[in-house]
Amino acid sequence: MPGPNVIKQCSQCEQPFAEPTLMSGNTFGATFWTDGKREAPMLPETPWLVKCPHCGQMLWLDEAKELGEEEPFGRSSRWPGARRYAELTESDYLAAVGMPLADSAEKVRYIRMRAWWAANDRLRRDSGEAGGAVPEDTRHNMEALLAGLSEADQQERLMRAELARELGRFDEAVRLLATNYSDELQHVVRRISDLVKERKTRVETL
Repeated sequence: MPGPNVIKQCSQCEQPFAEPTLMSGNTFGATFWTDGKREAPMLPETPWLVKCPHCGQMLWLDEAKELGEEEPFGRSSRWPGARRYAELTESDYLAAVGMPLADSAEKVRYIRMRAWWAANDRLRRDSGEAGGAVPEDTRHNMEALLAGLSEADQQERLMRAELARELGRFDEAVRLLATNYSDELQHVVRRISDLVKERKTRVETL
């Protein structure tokens, strides 16, 4: 069930834009992927970094000035030009890493993670085998993301293993997967381990 649209203001052009919200949702019919992405039609994710639909400025959604709210299906509006924010592409994320808006380690990790997911989105829509080498800028981002993840944290260690697998660094993936993981992560460990044995590098469903 949709909630109200939160109307916010772009810090660059000062035009209003809309942030849709949810009153309720569920994960029925969701697809989970080896790179950690979840696609849930009934519970869509709200991105943190978005683009203004008017001027294309990138901005952090929670840092944008809030102007008010409007009903999701209302016909009249105090902000008739408030279109929904635009989502970023892989190239947008890769550009954002070097911008002043990437001003914390948390934000840089978010940007790099979403750039990785955006690169994998091409494969999620293609049922065939992946073809060709990984583009250099995509590979560089994946390597930087991997280097920034800790082996001491099991979630991050598992993500390192998946990145190593997708980069074709199978020995490194095997080493990372051979460590201790909690029971709730064992199905992910087994799935990625099977893909490593098959020497597969593309993102796959869990």
